[in-house]
Amino acid sequence: GHFWSLAVEEQFYLFWPLCVWLIPVRQIKKVALGLCVLALLLRLYWIARTGGPSTAIILATVTRMDSLLAGAVAAILARDSAFRASARNLLGWILVPLAVFTAGLLCCPDQYSAAIFCQSIGYTLLAIGFSALVLRAACTDGSRVPVQRIFRNRTLTQFGKYSYGIY
Repeated sequence: GHFWSLAVEEQFYLFWPLCVWLIPVRQIKKVALGLCVLALLLRLYWIARTGGPSTAIILATVTRMDSLLAGAVAAILARDSAFRASARNLLGWILVPLAVFTAGLLCCPDQYSAAIFCQSIGYTLLAIGFSALVLRAACTDGSRVPVQRIFRNRTLTQFGKYSYGIY
């Protein structure tokens, strides 16, 4: 049952390099952001069309690609020295989507409402929030900000070496 996420990732890893190869460098961020919006719109359409949450939304690459694309945009931005220099303060505010996601779940009275929330905008909020967290870590590398202390924690780094392979 859990192999669906590996399938989504492998499909993404098959097509994303082709996109990077075929799309001009100046356009790749716009294409990635556009595809993120497309994934969100497809999920909203699917929920509206079927009347509620769906396992197909969870499993389909086209409705989950925004998570992977948000990470790809973060990687592109992390390599941009001008962005890194100007974004350190801004990135703290981008973490707000994680708070909105948590508040949204807390406001859901039941499992059904939580599923609709997650499958509509929740996945996008998580993608933006966690991508911003990783981007914040990349932009503050070498400094002693809290995010660096957390990510450089010995236990966490040891766990990180093996967790994906175990998965």
